[in-house]
Amino acid sequence: MTNIIFIKGTKQSIVDFINRGLKGCKSKVRISAAMFGGQIADRLNGHGCPITMHSYLPVEESKITPLDLWKFKCETKEELCLMFQLIDAQDHPTAFLRYINDMDGITVYAYGFDSPFYSTWYQYNGRKDEEVRKVVAEDPKTADADASYKVLEGFLQDFLKELDLC
Repeated sequence: MTNIIFIKGTKQSIVDFINRGLKGCKSKVRISAAMFGGQIADRLNGHGCPITMHSYLPVEESKITPLDLWKFKCETKEELCLMFQLIDAQDHPTAFLRYINDMDGITVYAYGFDSPFYSTWYQYNGRKDEEVRKVVAEDPKTADADASYKVLEGFLQDFLKELDLC
């Protein structure tokens, strides 16, 4: 399962969330609210100690999935939006997404799919605390990977509008 997670909120809330994860993975690296969003993403990609779901919550060893490939999406004076991936997660990380979404000043948006066939995928909207799941194999119109990907792509366009980037 490949998961794409967007975290959006006040800059200080995002910084606090990340520093908590850095502390949880025993990294000495920290970030500051004085840094720009691009600098934060670069620091997270280059610090050498992956933040994992386990950095925040005690989870089973099989569910220790790194928060990886950080990207800067947008920034205003008050808000920041970053994106990261959870690759090879065993399942939809809904409990983890809800946990992050419950932190003050943070809203989470996520989508995920099984790769390479896109036979199942989901969207999590933290603004509504809503999850939508799709099992493509049950839909005869999207029985093959190409058709499934096109359905997912259309779904994501609506989802990204909902995200309402800075």
